[in-house]
Amino acid sequence: MQKSQYKQITKFSTYNYLSLDNHCILFWYDFGEFSMEKWAAVLVFTRIANDRAFRILRTQQQLGYIVYAQANAKFLTNSFKLVIQGSEENPDFFEQAIEKFWADFEIDQELIENTIEKVSQSLLWPYESLDNLFFDTWKEIYLGRYTFGFNELLAPYVQNIKLKEITDMIEMIKEKKSQIEIKIYKQVSEILMANI
Repeated sequence: MQKSQYKQITKFSTYNYLSLDNHCILFWYDFGEFSMEKWAAVLVFTRIANDRAFRILRTQQQLGYIVYAQANAKFLTNSFKLVIQGSEENPDFFEQAIEKFWADFEIDQELIENTIEKVSQSLLWPYESLDNLFFDTWKEIYLGRYTFGFNELLAPYVQNIKLKEITDMIEMIKEKKSQIEIKIYKQVSEILMANI
């Protein structure tokens, strides 16, 4: 019997912080144990998801002033998070908008090829200035990671990404596999605050 390629993470939610002025929702999507191949696919997918989430959820729907997707290689997994933060709508509304966002999410070969090119370029020279290079170099030394050559090692994996790898990730999200959801609500009732 073949072990599942992806681990299942169950959904949990709803924290109520009384001191916040904004609502927030965070979806964490996990795509299995860390490997260079999978991490490369997550980087390409996250670039597409971030651009589209900002355009649709932030600019067109104006759900919040913070909308982004970010890749994470934490806990020895390949994952990314999608975050919306704003003061007008609550996390339940954000959740419905995100479900629709994923339901409508489609990609094609041309988009993959263009994104692979952009991600490859950013890996091979990710610095806008020498100041940024200097800062990142000292940060690596301070943290003791010394991962200076990692981007150069990763670039060939990015260049070999196939459309199917990305569509498989999209299907996992649509099927709500390997997803953690955290909702943070702002406090809107002064009466409730007075009675706590």
